Amino acid sequence: MKKWSTVLAGVLVCLLAASPALVRANEMQRLIVDAGINLGLWAAQVELFNTPAGDPSQIGYATNAFNAVTMVRDRLRPPFQNIDLQSVLDQITRYPNYTARWNAGQRANYVKNIYTLFKSRLAVVFLSTRGIYASPNCDSAFLSVGYFLGRAQMGAAANNQYVRSNGRSGLLQAIQSGLKSSQNLGCGFNLQNIWNSVGIARARTLADYQRLTEPIRRVANDAQPVFSPGNPLTPSAGGQTPPPAPSGKLPGTWRFNTGVTVVFKQSGNVILGHTYNHSSELKAVGYQDGMLSYQVSGGNGGVYTGKKYTATSYRTFAWKQTIRITVKGNTATFNELWDGGLAAYTATRVR
Repeated sequence: MKKWSTVLAGVLVCLLAASPALVRANEMQRLIVDAGINLGLWAAQVELFNTPAGDPSQIGYATNAFNAVTMVRDRLRPPFQNIDLQSVLDQITRYPNYTARWNAGQRANYVKNIYTLFKSRLAVVFLSTRGIYASPNCDSAFLSVGYFLGRAQMGAAANNQYVRSNGRSGLLQAIQSGLKSSQNLGCGFNLQNIWNSVGIARARTLADYQRLTEPIRRVANDAQPVFSPGNPLTPSAGGQTPPPAPSGKLPGTWRFNTGVTVVFKQSGNVILGHTYNHSSELKAVGYQDGMLSYQVSGGNGGVYTGKKYTATSYRTFAWKQTIRITVKGNTATFNELWDGGLAAYTATRVR
């Protein structure tokens, strides 16, 4: 065991004394990542090295995780103030005595179950029309990001290719899950290009995975939810006051009642809109996720005009329809003129 003590000490991360640069923005999601990292390190260390329950490094990981969960609990605000995180803390506290006579696999599974329990507690959202209900969200994704980062770090420390690879793939999957939740719920997870800049795909060694810790904590800390009518709240956003809606601004992500979303981005003097989440019926006639569907300009008084790319026959498209989009707060009204007819529909801002 002494052989590994120096290596493992280098992997141990004491994350809860945050640097001044991180004492702002979404501190709760940063704390969730901290808890996940320590749980991942803890579980993987037991699995790989069979460290005793009372080992100092085990106590260090458990203490870090306990403190992070406690700080998350203390920051819960209505309507999430009654989420049961005490059961997570109790599981951590019981570990040394409860698992003292267990084998490595059993103790590693116990720690993994703490992570799973905490994740289930975070995976809830609130809608005024429905109350609190279970749903994956950005908070639960950030916990998984931390957990699998910790697992990858410990796997790299042990030069165990399986655990390191499992941690890396779990980390990438958690990021994709968070990005999907951000798109569907409007919760804070930051953008794909921000995650790409972290350099996870290039990580191979222990030093590489350790270098990912601070950038990932920063991404979590800077992630902000988008408050919009119809968007549910997540635990990290509980008690926050929604900012005023952007007035007349079209760039951003919008969702139609059909479920189709359109992402508008400024490109020079025009604004381009790419559509996603097409139904199977639309895909059958040729619509594809990510296709360029709108090209507009203007913006005075929240009014934009331009054209729409639309199907003229089976799998045949053309820039045919004239489009007028009027933005008021978080609602955009689309008016289309086609073949002498007029169609109108609305979309709600997601972010």
